[in-house]
Amino acid sequence: MEINYRSVKALSSPTRLKILQSLLKEPSTPTEIAKNIGKSKSTVVGHLTKLSDADLVEKDSEKGRRRVVYSPTRKAKAIANGSKRKVSFTIFSSALTTALGAGIVVQQMLSEVVDEAAEPEMMMETAETAAATTQETGNPLIIALGISLIILGLLTLTYFSYFKKKLMKE
Repeated sequence: MEINYRSVKALSSPTRLKILQSLLKEPSTPTEIAKNIGKSKSTVVGHLTKLSDADLVEKDSEKGRRRVVYSPTRKAKAIANGSKRKVSFTIFSSALTTALGAGIVVQQMLSEVVDEAAEPEMMMETAETAAATTQETGNPLIIALGISLIILGLLTLTYFSYFKKKLMKE
């Protein structure tokens, strides 16, 4: 399977993308496609010719009948499945980034609590030393990194979740 200039050019038209998305759901005739996307049959036939020239759709004409059914080629299916996989991977990696950020923040916050509990003799020290120690809550740079990862992960997770829903509808 080769993605060449004709394939890219064929996919650059919003109408041809709608036609291809319609055909990915189910093979159809030009008349059915025209009804689905709200275009005239002659417009759809012209776009189907360009998609066919780019090896993205194929015709299946039944002998003895004038009915022509178009369906997506393996190349078109591979392109469509590739974009869905990329979105799914991005959603997974965003969730992983968020979890990593949360883990860093929690680890930094708990490290101070564990340090204080591990050394009870600190209670015996002067009030000044104890007060100064309890104000520390881990390395502020590492906590900022963790919070940044959480925010980045949540933003990309939200964006690509929306994108996946939109992709699945089409």
